Amino acid sequence: MAELDRMTITLEVTIRPARQEDLAHLGTWQGFDTAEHQKALRYYLTAQRTGSGALLVAEAGGVPIGQLFLWYRRMEAGLADGVETISITAMRVHPQFRRRGIATRLARAAEGLARDLGYKWVTIGTDVDNDDAHRLYRSWGYAEFVRNTSEWDGRHYPQICPRKRLDQGAGGPEPLGDPGPV
Repeated sequence: MAELDRMTITLEVTIRPARQEDLAHLGTWQGFDTAEHQKALRYYLTAQRTGSGALLVAEAGGVPIGQLFLWYRRMEAGLADGVETISITAMRVHPQFRRRGIATRLARAAEGLARDLGYKWVTIGTDVDNDDAHRLYRSWGYAEFVRNTSEWDGRHYPQICPRKRLDQGAGGPEPLGDPGPV
């Protein structure tokens, strides 16, 4: 069938620290609507309030459409030691908004925040079989440096953990709260 109509919609997206009311949206995404995910989101927000991490959201039209958590310190010291290395985890973009640069903007905002806090390295972990994520992270300047196993909800997942030195290129920092079209 021939195309009957076509239009382009520009979407203004803001990257900002999460707020309590964001959890109502983030905890309902299909596949992430489990009690364990909702518990993790509450933990991330508490960690942000206590200064041990940052839960960032990408917001469009007043609704969170993406998220990531930035660990300042993790049990696996090589991933986030609280001194030189910080770690991105739980990066998600709602399926309807994927492949529009939102994950890239979230990562740039996290990297900018890490630079502002004086960190030199940022790590990010992903399942070993997530080839799309591996390609994306390489395009951002990340290179594999360690493999480990992550535990989630009683299950163990092999992971690849690439890292990036923050003074190398691949785009400048994204200021928090800076709206812009996607």
